[in-house]
Amino acid sequence: MHQSFTGNPRKPRNVNLSGKQQNPWSNLASNQRSSVATGSQQSLAHAQAERIQRQQERDRLKAAKVIQRTWRSYSWRQKIRNKWRAEWLQHERLRTTSQVAGQDVVLEALDSAAGPPEYSSTQECYNQMKLLVHFVNIKEGMDRMRLIYFTKALQSTLETADLITGESWLAALNRLQNLVLKALPFTQTNLRHMGLLLQATLFFTRLIPRRMARNAKAHYSILGSLARKTGHDSASKIFDIQTSIRSCMLALLQPIGPETAIAYRFFALKVLSQPDILTRVGGLALFKDSINPKVFTTSVLGLLDEVNSSDLLALNEGDSSLWLLAHFLYFRFHAYNIGSLPTLSEESDSVKLVTLLLGSRADTIAERLQLGDIHTDMSETGTDLQPLPLFVREQLLTLVEKASVVSLLDQNPSNVGSQPDTSTLQDASDRAAYALVLLRAFPNKRDDIRLWLFQGSGTHFSNQRHSASMYLWRAARATSVFGKISESDRNTIRVIRQPANTVGFGQTQLATGHELETWKREWTVILLFFEIYTFILKFMDDEDFLYGVESFRNGTSNSGSTMKAGALPLGDIVAMITFLKHMALPLYLKPTELTDVDASVDDAIRLSAYFGTALTQTNGSKTSRKIELLAGSDGVSKDYLQGLVTGILRMIYEKDSRRKFLAPEHWLMLQEGDINHFISAVVEEEQHRHEVEGDAADELEGDFEVENNGNVDPFHARLRRPNAFDQQVRQRRQEREARRRKRELVAPWTEVLRNLPFLVPFDTRVRIFREFVFYDQVRRRGGKDNVDPEVWRLSHMPGGSQAHGGFDRIQRHSARIRRDNVFESAFEQFYQLGEDLANPIQITFIDKFGAEEAGIDGGGVTKEFLNSVTQEAFDPNSEPHLFEENDQHLLYPNPGSLERSAWMYNIDINNSRSNNSEVLEIQRELARRYRFLGRVIGKCLYEGILVDISFAGFFLMKWALTGGTTTASNETSYRATVNDLREYDESLYRGLLQLKNYPGNVEDFGLNFTIDDTVVLTYTLDGLPDKTRTHTRELIPHGAKTAVTNQNRPRYIYEVARHRLQNAPKFQTQAFLQGLSQIISPSWLAMFNQSELQTLVGGDRGEIDITDLRRNTQYGGVYIIGDDNQEHPTVQLFWQVMKSLPNADRAKVLKFVTSTPRAPLLGFKHLNPPFSIRDSSGDDARLPSTSTCVNLLKLPRYRDLNTLKAKLLYAVNSGAGFDLS
Repeated sequence: MHQSFTGNPRKPRNVNLSGKQQNPWSNLASNQRSSVATGSQQSLAHAQAERIQRQQERDRLKAAKVIQRTWRSYSWRQKIRNKWRAEWLQHERLRTTSQVAGQDVVLEALDSAAGPPEYSSTQECYNQMKLLVHFVNIKEGMDRMRLIYFTKALQSTLETADLITGESWLAALNRLQNLVLKALPFTQTNLRHMGLLLQATLFFTRLIPRRMARNAKAHYSILGSLARKTGHDSASKIFDIQTSIRSCMLALLQPIGPETAIAYRFFALKVLSQPDILTRVGGLALFKDSINPKVFTTSVLGLLDEVNSSDLLALNEGDSSLWLLAHFLYFRFHAYNIGSLPTLSEESDSVKLVTLLLGSRADTIAERLQLGDIHTDMSETGTDLQPLPLFVREQLLTLVEKASVVSLLDQNPSNVGSQPDTSTLQDASDRAAYALVLLRAFPNKRDDIRLWLFQGSGTHFSNQRHSASMYLWRAARATSVFGKISESDRNTIRVIRQPANTVGFGQTQLATGHELETWKREWTVILLFFEIYTFILKFMDDEDFLYGVESFRNGTSNSGSTMKAGALPLGDIVAMITFLKHMALPLYLKPTELTDVDASVDDAIRLSAYFGTALTQTNGSKTSRKIELLAGSDGVSKDYLQGLVTGILRMIYEKDSRRKFLAPEHWLMLQEGDINHFISAVVEEEQHRHEVEGDAADELEGDFEVENNGNVDPFHARLRRPNAFDQQVRQRRQEREARRRKRELVAPWTEVLRNLPFLVPFDTRVRIFREFVFYDQVRRRGGKDNVDPEVWRLSHMPGGSQAHGGFDRIQRHSARIRRDNVFESAFEQFYQLGEDLANPIQITFIDKFGAEEAGIDGGGVTKEFLNSVTQEAFDPNSEPHLFEENDQHLLYPNPGSLERSAWMYNIDINNSRSNNSEVLEIQRELARRYRFLGRVIGKCLYEGILVDISFAGFFLMKWALTGGTTTASNETSYRATVNDLREYDESLYRGLLQLKNYPGNVEDFGLNFTIDDTVVLTYTLDGLPDKTRTHTRELIPHGAKTAVTNQNRPRYIYEVARHRLQNAPKFQTQAFLQGLSQIISPSWLAMFNQSELQTLVGGDRGEIDITDLRRNTQYGGVYIIGDDNQEHPTVQLFWQVMKSLPNADRAKVLKFVTSTPRAPLLGFKHLNPPFSIRDSSGDDARLPSTSTCVNLLKLPRYRDLNTLKAKLLYAVNSGAGFDLS
């Protein structure tokens, strides 16, 4: 406080008016001021440094004391050991009466033929042993020799002594055998010493087996390491190292005792998990008689439950778990006498063990088995995976033998009609888990496995009311998982993910114990049922499928065949579809909610999660967590669930689309009020999809080699460069998979339309299709303003927005088409356009005299051109015979067109001596024509032009399934079925049904797995087959030697259908679809089933709506509606006649005017060009005529109703029509 005489404590203000510096510190240099200012900080830093220095001094002193103490302790111990060593040596020298000193006593005894003498008493032996175990150092060579010396003396001493039972003796022996084991790795350079130590180890396993078993981990770790490093040289044979190691390995495994399980565990973990280890010690055959498979199984199961994390990580290194599984399967097979081997399904523990070991690597096994089938150079595959070792591969393939799989479901309770209890559900769950693992690990055998599962269930339940599939269905429907998902699709993601419990503050913890096991068990039963039901749907014809529906309606359920036993009542089908719809939609719309679960994680962590073992890993930067499971099983991915559910829904829908047993509304999941919003969302997604992945024309599945000029070489590409071709195919599939995953995120609703289109109303999908086309036209033609053909042409003219190179492009899109050969003329001029055919074209017709026909192509001539091309090219009774028709006059590609084309050039494509280059050229030329026809049909769809062509349903299904997901291509791509054969050959279809339902022995028919293909080489003038050629082809490898039996007849029926519908016309179909996909994106076609696609191509087959047609008709000439808004009297008479006609005659009139007898999809508002009527004359004796290119009816001014009707029907039925006046 400032003191003053005034009593005011405030210091008076000091005002400097002189301008002089009053601060004495102001003249100091800046560095001096800084030094003064920071002096206190320097003092503090100096004090801290001194404190640290003092602490370091104290630490040094403390460390020095520790070092001194440690050294003194070590020195003292060394002195004590040296003292004990000297005493031990002195005693040995005295008792052996040897005259040599020191360690020479040991050397002399080991070199002598008699070896070390036995001790005079067990007490003397015990005393020497106590000294030895305290001083011996196994890292020192002389100490190891002393150890060998003593163990030999010990063996000779105890052979004649009484049984040792004292605890002190046992403890000393246990310590001694530990030293012997630890010394073994140090003797690899001295095989004689190794052999002696192995003999000692074998001696200890007989002397103290229980204590040795408790040390089994170290025992088998060391023996396994020795076996891996042991060679087959002469030195090893002299000392018989392999035999000694083998004997030591087997010694702990027999006889069976309380501790034997421990020995089996670590024998499996440390020895059998190593590659080819037993072959180094004599071979598997020398072990097979000593392994007990039951003890092996229970021991390894216990190992998987109880081992710590480091052992679990070791088991997952490389192929350890696969080698362990392969060894188990080998020993199990050889443990029984010939003919007495029980199936794997008869041993529940074996089922669990194989499920655990196989399930953790199922996906990897599937890939590596495929690599082994391809036989390619792995350096060219672009993958780090290698084919499975031969031994592992052979043993794994034994799991998919028929007998083992058939009996898997043969253990279920017979009373399957009742509600399953907990114990039966557990049993079903265990077997279901094993079956699911087989299906995942062996995808190439998937259909066989499903067939065997179904056959096995049929064997056991042949006299029961229901099959095992019905039992599994009832068990699945009774689960809480099924109930929650059926209740609402909002529950789906939560039920698929591993259940979790809230632990407070918004945190959750994955459920464990009973809740987790129940969830896993329920999902396992559900998934196995759907796997088996997938097989049932694939091989069950419509008659058998509807048997369940009819039996439900009629109240009868008497099964007449094996397949009928898998038929479900209508109520169950409805419940299943509801569950599948609720499950499928969130999988497509909410993929990100499962992405974090379905992420790739460290294999060891995943393995631990599968085994149910908590695992914590902290090495390096990796941090692990308990892996959250999907649908109750490790390895089950979102893609797997999506593919399985999608496949079943599509197959049921296909049957419903053929037989209509469900109301259309049952499939829908889109509310009426959401349609407009849904359409806009899907169109926006489609735009984003193009931005993400560009043009998707290459999405068409196929392994063709497409060259720069668009030629296809499906047969010779693989022969020329097999490895490169396989690599190219694999790379394309990986690229498609990457695009699919992008689409899931960018366009989820579009993915629903691609894979589950029936969830959306048909009219909505048609609107979306037209929106897609419009957006594509905007993209192709350079903007919305250029969508109109005339505007597009003008934009390519000088001064237009696309004038650069525009004239040449207009020229390429113009053609002079000969009336007498429309298809060839169009092919020659338009094939080179490729996908550019989607843009407007301009047609000029040339008559048979070479003159141009009058007319301006404002769209109508193009329509006439497309109709003419399709009518000529798809005519099965005239050249070039690219398509055939069935009894219902439905078209499909001619399977023999390639051979016929080659025959016309005197080339036999079935003759290996034929010129490959000539065959290739013929093949390419034919592929071009099929591809061009695909583009023409695509052009019709693109422009909304209807053509009067009807395709076979099985051929249209290939269009629809082309754009399906690649998640489970085996489930969602086209697969031939016996039901589709009905549209191919009715007599063949009926014959196969009779074969399927034949109650006797089908071997009486003398059938085998071959089929006769008849190729028509020439036709008569009427288009009928003339000269033919027949080839016998095998349906499966060695098919000529494989008889058709009651057991394999479903496979025979499937192979016949597959050959007729899929394999035989594969080349033609894929070329056609490639052309189609160049104009219409396959994903757009995937929105429709086969009947809907036919409607897109040819129009609505339903009753023609005359009111809608009248509302959208345009009038010309005197028929134009005047100011009074009244129709001309003749026009009114025309509509009266149209309303009075039956629908068949209405269709004839419509075809007379528009060239197609069916109405457009969304009504006549979308007919392009519009339906038009104009007057032709006042002479009512004339017949009506048409200009189909512009959908124009030229109607004379009739005054009488009957006259108009008679003239109209006469003109329609006589075929009069086209007139370009």
